Parts: sequence; structure tokens; C-alpha cells
Amino acid sequence: MSAWPEIDFRDLVSDETGGNTKTLQSDYLPAGKFPIVDQGQSLIGGYTNDAARVCRAELPVIIFGDHTKCFKFIDFPFCLGADGTKVLRPKQAVDERYLYYALQRIHIPDAGYSRHFKYLKEGKIPLPAIEEQKRIAAILDQADELFRKRQRSIARLNQLSQAIFQEMFEAELSSLDRTALGELVEEFRYGTSNKASEGGGHPTLRIPNVVGGCIDATDLKFVPLSDAEFNRLRLVDGDVLFVRTNGNPDYVGRSAVFTLAKANAFGAEESGWAYASYLIRARPNPKLLNSWFLQAYLSHPQGKRALKERSKTSAGQFNINTEGLGSIPMPKVHIERQMEFEKAITSLDPVISSLSVADRCFETLFRSLQHRAFRGEL
Repeated sequence: MSAWPEIDFRDLVSDETGGNTKTLQSDYLPAGKFPIVDQGQSLIGGYTNDAARVCRAELPVIIFGDHTKCFKFIDFPFCLGADGTKVLRPKQAVDERYLYYALQRIHIPDAGYSRHFKYLKEGKIPLPAIEEQKRIAAILDQADELFRKRQRSIARLNQLSQAIFQEMFEAELSSLDRTALGELVEEFRYGTSNKASEGGGHPTLRIPNVVGGCIDATDLKFVPLSDAEFNRLRLVDGDVLFVRTNGNPDYVGRSAVFTLAKANAFGAEESGWAYASYLIRARPNPKLLNSWFLQAYLSHPQGKRALKERSKTSAGQFNINTEGLGSIPMPKVHIERQMEFEKAITSLDPVISSLSVADRCFETLFRSLQHRAFRGEL
């Protein structure tokens, strides 16, 4: 443990969210004079041309996503996104980059899709001399940049998948001849609401496990299920999992194809996999719809627009249900051509998988570096 004093969040950090005009996502522009920063994972959510909406807080600031628990360091003029975006600044003479990293080490329990700022405010922040703060921030900045370079490499590969999809199916995407998704799947089904157990159970995928169009079982929970419930919820190769609720509308409908081989590669015992209640499983009819084609279409701008049009909002949460998913108009493509697409993009899997494994290892090392930094061990 370090000998540094630990300062209460409330004594060190000022919440400067109030008094700023927030911009609804429906008012975002694809380009404009002023970037909009919200609680989503992307640094910039959209743009506006309204100078009256520019945040009045002194720069730089730290953005915290009340629903998403996402932190962002912002050192440029910006406008504030809608509900759930907090603007934070130090009250005292603290290095802002140091504070940005220090806030991320505060334990914030997963409160589902309610608000998390109340937990952040209970945290304490170790506060060494300003020179030591700057030294720690510089070390973490270097490590963070390496981490982000790896993430950008994975993002470029995912963009390649979308480019292949666009090139293969450009004509069908332009056609109005469509079939409702509900006619192409054997079933939609919601997941279990049972709670995770320390005593074990079946590995159960949740929203954090559906990221980047892939299944990432790094942070895995185990849920006890009766035989009857497990038989209903058991995942098989080719099932597509959808995120059905989130505080960020861009995440609603986010999807990934489940394969047993990839899931088991994360080290869970092969007792059979299930999924939690905030996910929806679609099981495509293999004679009509290919799982990778479905996932790629719903990651395409056209598919994303269809998802957003069918999302509803309640109490700050955006939701889509099985009826909404079933009504999505799918382009008509023969199953053989869909399977050709699967073959093309799965050829990229070894590269994406190796980068993803290295990315997870690097993230673990980065968290260890942060832990040591704030214990005074660097």
C-alpha cells in the first residue's frame, strides 16, 4: 500500500454537468462544426452546428457514462449528449490525466441498466505530489496508446468484413424485395433471469460478452438452471445473440454468432452454454438464413437503421423485443450465396482471434500496471 493520502471523490471532483444543454440523439448530425460527446463507447457520438450547445465547463474534462460506466478524457470544445452523461473536473490542483486514470480504478458494481454515478461518488482517490501524478499519467498514457493501437487493428478487420458484405450484396441491398426476419428463423427466445451463483452452474453469456460482433467470454458468470430451463436455453452452433436493452440506443440489437469451439476456447467447462435475460436468441432456419449473413446485415448501416426504428424507450432505457426483431425486412439472398459470405469472412477468424487474445492479455497487463501505479509501486 502507498503512503499517499486518499481523498474522497466529493472533496476532489466537481460535477459540472448542470447548466449545459444536452442534445438528443435524434438531433445528431453525421458531420458538423461541434462534436457531441455522450456515454457511448465511441469518443464522438455525432455532431451539431448549434454553438449555444457547447459545454461551458473549463477544459479538459472527464466524461462518465452513468449507464455505461464509460470514461472519456475530453480536451476539445464539445457538446453534451443526452441523459446519462456526466461532466467531471478536479476541484483541487490535480493533474487531469492522473485523475482520469485514478477514477477508473474505483470499484463500481454492476447495477444493470440503472445509474452508476452514485457508486463512483463513494470512491476514494490516492493523491501523491503533483510531480508523481504527472509521472504516473505519462507511463499510463504510453501503455494506453499501445492498447488502443491493437483495438484499431481489430476494428479495421471488422470494417473489412462489412466491405466484403457490401460488395457481395450491393444489388440486394438496393432492392425493395424483402422478407421479414421472423419468417427466416425457427424461433426467438429470451434468456434466463436467474442470478449467478458462486456454487457454479452453466456458463451464461450476458451483454458484456456480446462485443464487436463476437462472443467474448473473458468476464463469465455461471448460473444454476433446472434441466428443463437449460434445454430451452442451451446455445448451439449458429445461434445469434442480440442485446435487447441498453441505455445507449446504438447498442440495442448488437449481435454475435455463437459457436461452441470459440466459447470453449475461453476455458469454461463444456457443461453447455446458456444466456441471460437481457439477450435474445435467434435460431435461423439453416435452409433460408445464414447466421453470419444475419449478423453482418444487422451491423450494416441499413440493418442498424432498421433496429433503431424498432427500438422503444422507457425510463432512459432503449429496448427491442422479439416482435420488433421479427419485423425487420431482410434482403432476399439465396442461401448458397449467404454461405459463400460466411466462408469469406470466417477465413479472417484466425487473424481476428489471435489479435483478440493478445488484446485481452494486454488489457490484463494494463490493469495490473494501473493497480501498481496507484499503490506507489512504479
